[in-house]
Amino acid sequence: MDPIASVIDGNMCTGCGLCAEAEGMKMNPEGFLRPVRWVTDRRIQACCPGLQVDHGNQEADYHPAWGPILSCETAFSTDPAIRQAGSSGGVITALATHLLRTGQVDEVIQTGASPTEPLRNRTFRHDDPGQALRHAGSRYAPSAPLEHIRSLLGNGRKYLFIGKPCDTAALRALMNSDPAARKQFPVLLSFMCAGVPSEQATHDILARFDVQPGEVSEFRYRGNGWPGLTRITTHSGQEHTLTYNESWGTILNKKLVVVKFFRTVR
Repeated sequence: MDPIASVIDGNMCTGCGLCAEAEGMKMNPEGFLRPVRWVTDRRIQACCPGLQVDHGNQEADYHPAWGPILSCETAFSTDPAIRQAGSSGGVITALATHLLRTGQVDEVIQTGASPTEPLRNRTFRHDDPGQALRHAGSRYAPSAPLEHIRSLLGNGRKYLFIGKPCDTAALRALMNSDPAARKQFPVLLSFMCAGVPSEQATHDILARFDVQPGEVSEFRYRGNGWPGLTRITTHSGQEHTLTYNESWGTILNKKLVVVKFFRTVR
């Protein structure tokens, strides 16, 4: 069996999308994104976070629990709108806005809510600081931000990539094997992640309020203050909320991608 197939069959796929062929990613019956078909290129296989997660960082001392750490700081955005919209102070959104405005990157690649399917995620590529703000806030649902990354290689543009730690590790592995790719992705940003909840877990939140997926006009997992409420808005104007402890602590964390088997490589 080829390595990618073993990852998928063994339920170790993170759904990052790096290996996906032209057919892209599809939601499986368990509520996770999986490639319809995948490449057999050994270079891409070597980047798969279901096979290994390599920090690719030789510049910092390795902490046995946290990996390589150059420094540890606390921060928040000084822009009130960004700080309010973000899940944890708006730091990532503020950095994305700054990098775009100063021309250090040409575009941002990040995850946000699908405009047509509010319970699902979509990968956005944009050069608009205002759009970075619109996509602020955590999205506790499957996402595949690397699905089209390989099509961008060699186009001469510089990108800020924002993704889960497993996504970022896969992209860094690709960059380490390709000097040209390193120049195209000068900044990679990630965040603390406890795993990817199944789409079914979001449906479980809806079921608590007897709301059907088709009734939802907007779904926010966090943001609009810290730690932020999970908020369901329906087409009829009804709103339902849960605290972070209620949504993540009692529902979303019950149906996660298996992450404890990842092999971390120094």
